[in-house]
Parts: sequence; structure tokens; C-alpha cells
Amino acid sequence: MTTTVREEQVQVETSESLTLIGQIFENKREVITALGELMFKGGYVKDTYLAAVLDREEKMPTGLMTQVYGIAIPHSDPEFVNRSAIAIAALEHPVNFKNMANPDEDIPVYLVLLLAIAEKGSVTKVLARLAEAFLNPSALNQFLAQKTSQQLSAHLSDLVHGRLTI
Repeated sequence: MTTTVREEQVQVETSESLTLIGQIFENKREVITALGELMFKGGYVKDTYLAAVLDREEKMPTGLMTQVYGIAIPHSDPEFVNRSAIAIAALEHPVNFKNMANPDEDIPVYLVLLLAIAEKGSVTKVLARLAEAFLNPSALNQFLAQKTSQQLSAHLSDLVHGRLTI
């Protein structure tokens, strides 16, 4: 199932094909690469996207410790994106990402959302919607409670497109 909804002039796709659940990765590079490859195979991003995301993550980390667990939202500039989408990984075991507020600090991350946003200025709108949810421990716990790719993808779609009560 692929979901596309237009909200506030931002069209973002989510899909089971962009969802990883319960997998084990050694480090942030592995999980970002796995999600980036899904994005590329789906035609969402250009062949330069993955390198741009990895480079940006080193310079401007995206790890964030919430009240419940660590999350990361790596992304790149729109020039590397064909059409907007979010890939998501709910991890079996955490991988360390650098803290966006303190890059010297590692954060154990269980949820990674890889953003590919094609429209300039729209990354902020999508991040604001995600941040609203991530302030709510119940909403965060629901992500890791999903047991299948279909459930996790549907949950992300509901969140991104405002169908999930926060």
C-alpha cells in the first residue's frame, strides 16, 4: 500500500516498500544506507541522494532523545530528490546517532525516519508535524508497537497526513 496525500502544499509518500521493521544494523551508516537504497529503488531520489544524506548527517547530526527513546531524522536538500517520501526503520536494537543539540554525545536510536522532500521549504513543515508527535510519549510508543511493515507504514502515513490523533 502506498499512500499519497497533499497537505499544506506538501505531498509526501509513505509505503510498505519504504519500511523496515525489526532489523538489526551495526551503525547509523548501515541503516541510512538501507533506507536510502529503498528510496532509490522506488525512484524517489537521485543516485547522489545517499551520499548527500550521509555527508549532511556527519556535519549536522539528526539524533534526538525524546522522553521515550532516541529517534533520528536524516535528510538532504531537495536537489537530490525526485519526489517526496519518508522511509522508516523501527529497529530491534538501537544504533548510535550523534545528538543534534550536542554533536559530541551519542544517542541510542530505535526509530529512523529518512526524509526525501522535493519542495524547497517543505522540510520544515514535515519536521514540524513529526516533532508534534514526538513530544507525545504515547504516539512514540505506538511506532514501536507496530508488528508489520504494513502497520508501521500506515501509522506513519496517518501521522504525517494528520489522521492520527496526538
